[in-house]
Amino acid sequence: MILRIASAGLVLCLTAASLQAEVLIVPISAVAQGANNTLFRTDARILNPSEDTTLTLTAEFLPANRDNTAVNAMTITVPPGEMLVVNNVVADLFAASGLGAIRFESDQEFRVTSRTYTDSPNAAAPGTFGQFIPAVDEAAALESGVLLHLSNDTNLSQGFRANTGFMNPGAAPVTVAVVVRSANGIEIGTGSVGPIPPRSVTQVSVGASIGNNVSFANGYMTFSAPAPVIGFASVVDNRSSDQIFVIAQDHPAPPEEEEEDPPPAAKEVVVNAGPNLSFVPANVTINKGDTVTWNFLAPLPHTSRSDRRTGSDVWDSGSKVSGTFSHTFQTEGDHPYHCQIHSFAGGNFMNGVVTVTNIQAAGKAKLAAAGEHASSTGPPPTEADRHAHHARASRP
Repeated sequence: MILRIASAGLVLCLTAASLQAEVLIVPISAVAQGANNTLFRTDARILNPSEDTTLTLTAEFLPANRDNTAVNAMTITVPPGEMLVVNNVVADLFAASGLGAIRFESDQEFRVTSRTYTDSPNAAAPGTFGQFIPAVDEAAALESGVLLHLSNDTNLSQGFRANTGFMNPGAAPVTVAVVVRSANGIEIGTGSVGPIPPRSVTQVSVGASIGNNVSFANGYMTFSAPAPVIGFASVVDNRSSDQIFVIAQDHPAPPEEEEEDPPPAAKEVVVNAGPNLSFVPANVTINKGDTVTWNFLAPLPHTSRSDRRTGSDVWDSGSKVSGTFSHTFQTEGDHPYHCQIHSFAGGNFMNGVVTVTNIQAAGKAKLAAAGEHASSTGPPPTEADRHAHHARASRP
């Protein structure tokens, strides 16, 4: 959308993008102790790409594992065309320590990068080592994604180890479901990370995320959450401490498991045997698991006896002048029966049929058939389809 505002012959063009705030998030930063007396810290760089306008933006440090809804923001200005250099940003800019995300916001265009690193613990090889951590557009947070390039060796003298984390930019807590798989897609473990407090970040080892610190090489993690999160991983060489930073990529969410309808409640159907030479009603339809109760009425004796004498759902009430007899049916299909005193199997005098169906299975089959019909016939024609058909039909 472009808004044009005319005043005294001057036309001012404003794009919709320039009216929207831009939010960039460094998902993890630190002033934190590491192994072997290392101290990890984060440097940041903030660029103002404009050549003629001073950049004004706000910055917030969002400590890990706590609700940061009420964190105070500080205002930063960067002159046109300049890059602000902030070393040890957590300590020097925010006077803080520990792990956390950093959130930058402005209604102007800007760029941010960061690097988290430590001094070499090896006096014979001085210098620093660490990893580049990009700032991520808040709008690029994902409800489902994948982290590649993961490995985890429980023997810290070989292979790699990995930490994974999720930054929650939203205003409500979020729990992230995770699945770790090997390169050939075999599931290694499942688990969850969180709940992650509002506007906060949680980082754990890959083993902790699935509740099993198992060794694997060349795996990946898929994740899903009820609200968008920024996923990341840090993979560290156990021998050299060389590190890489992995940012999550979009990945389809796993299909939701279809909830089975609860089976219908079992019911009882009553059939009168007598007082005349008949069953009333003679034919009944019930659901699998239902019960038929024959109510014997004087003065004549009767029986209820299944025509089939082998297999499931075979019954015989014996001769009764009064009282009841019940049978619960578990097999679908027709179950003919007779009074052994006044008829016979396959007769047509004092005979009846109990038909057993499976309402739950029949409903699913009907829905599946409807879906197949819809997919084969396709959606109804749109207005554009009708116009196109008319145009083709009117051609010579």
